[in-house]
Amino acid sequence: MTYTYDSPSEKTDECGMNTIDGFGTCFDFDDEKEKRVGTISALLVDTDKLSLPLRDALDTQSDYSLFMNAFNSNGELAEEAYTLLKCTRDDIYSPYILMLDRLYINPEYRAQGFANIFFSDLIENFAPSIQYSLLYASPLQIMTDVEKEKIVKQNLGQFRHLSDEEATKKLISYYKNAGYSSFSYDKSLMIRKENF
Repeated sequence: MTYTYDSPSEKTDECGMNTIDGFGTCFDFDDEKEKRVGTISALLVDTDKLSLPLRDALDTQSDYSLFMNAFNSNGELAEEAYTLLKCTRDDIYSPYILMLDRLYINPEYRAQGFANIFFSDLIENFAPSIQYSLLYASPLQIMTDVEKEKIVKQNLGQFRHLSDEEATKKLISYYKNAGYSSFSYDKSLMIRKENF
């Protein structure tokens, strides 16, 4: 498996927020060519470098505004998060937060562990000192707009056979099996302990 990432820019690094986009490919010996396995996109936040309060900074990044509810008005984790992480406020020392925006594995490579490989690789390369990660479980199948499909460079028609509710439940269940826990006020907002 080969991974390629668009490295964070200096400009975003200066304000404490780095968008990381990557894709994985593998060589198909039958076709004798490289095939794309999937894509991943995340936001790495260094709270020590933020020029705005965390909630305000997230609000400026439309894809990540859904994560605001995981934090209180002071930019600290919401009280429930500590219960979900099974730790106290004093246990969190790293200024880094990883927020997974999108993880897509092409259908022919699903159920082979690639999602875990992608996420582990992302953490190892860009966020080895994070203590927790966040994600918002929102299935790609709800993106029915052809223009949005062009943005993510994927045909999402294959997902449309499920209702939005059913697809969301399946995705939440998948991430729970991967160690994530849901916030009580929004089951799609999920958190997982990483390096304690």
